[in-house]
Formats: sequence, structure tokens, C-alpha cells
Amino acid sequence: LARLFLALGGRPEQYASLKVCDVRRDSTPQGDATYFIEMPRAKQRGKRSRTEFKSRALIAQLGAPLTEYAKRVCRKYMTILSDPNQAPLFPQRSQRGDWADGFEYHQTAKALGRALTKALGRLEVMSERTGEALNLPPIRFRRTLGTRAAQEGHGELVIAELLDHSDTQNV
Repeated sequence: LARLFLALGGRPEQYASLKVCDVRRDSTPQGDATYFIEMPRAKQRGKRSRTEFKSRALIAQLGAPLTEYAKRVCRKYMTILSDPNQAPLFPQRSQRGDWADGFEYHQTAKALGRALTKALGRLEVMSERTGEALNLPPIRFRRTLGTRAAQEGHGELVIAELLDHSDTQNV
């Protein structure tokens, strides 16, 4: 999860609504593996969750372990869900909850963000500037992705695409 936040800069809502079926491995005509994740779009006016997706390519170092992880989650839900491919990619630990239809066993975006912040907090990463422990909420990775793209000279359209913005107004 942390590596996905670092690589893609998505919103917690997007990761919370991911399902096992959103991770895929394809093969090129030469037989090489290529990896993709279908990221649900978030913050789209008038749209329900999981109605629009952005296909994101993943490097093999991220895609291969993520694909294996998705397979493990799928196997875990074979006896729980009628279609284990619809299992949440990052499931809630508890088997009890009050879920919306189609989101059984999914964590909330807030819970997922808290889990990420807590896990990264255990690393005790120190700021070079202040010498204090870094606060690592999910939004930090999103802002860093956009900032680094700008520092590398990418234009507003590229940054909007990276951050999955519908326009350049907030870039």
C-alpha cells in the first residue's frame, strides 16, 4: 500500500475502493510481463464510486509483488464471497461491518489512511530540515508527486494526468 501511494499519488478513497480484479498482469508479444492497476477515479462530480477508472502501468518491481498479493487475497475470499475477484485489495481485518453493496470487507478511506500513517510512523523517518520525526499522511505522497513532476519541468497537463485531475485548474 505504501509503495502504491509513493508511486501513484492516489487518494485514500481510491485505494480503499480497489478490488483484486483491478490488478492485472499482461504479456507482451515477446513474452515479457507488464503490470497494470485500474485506479477508480475519485471526486468526480455526479459519479458513483467505481464507475470510471484510469489504467496505470506499474513497474515490475511493484507490479509483480502486488499481483502475487492480489492472488493471496483472492484465495482468502474464495469461501467468503461468491466472486473472490470482487474482494477488496486492502481488506478490513474484521469480518464484521456495515458495508455498502459491492464494498463488503472494504476498509474506509479514513481507516486506510490511518493505517498507512501508523505503519510509516514506525519507521521514525527524521526530517533533514527540522531533525524531527516526519508526519507522513497519505496527502504528502500526492503533493510530493505533483511537486516533483513540476520540478522536473513537466507541464500542467502532464501533472493533471499524474494526479488524475479532470482539468488543470488545481494543478
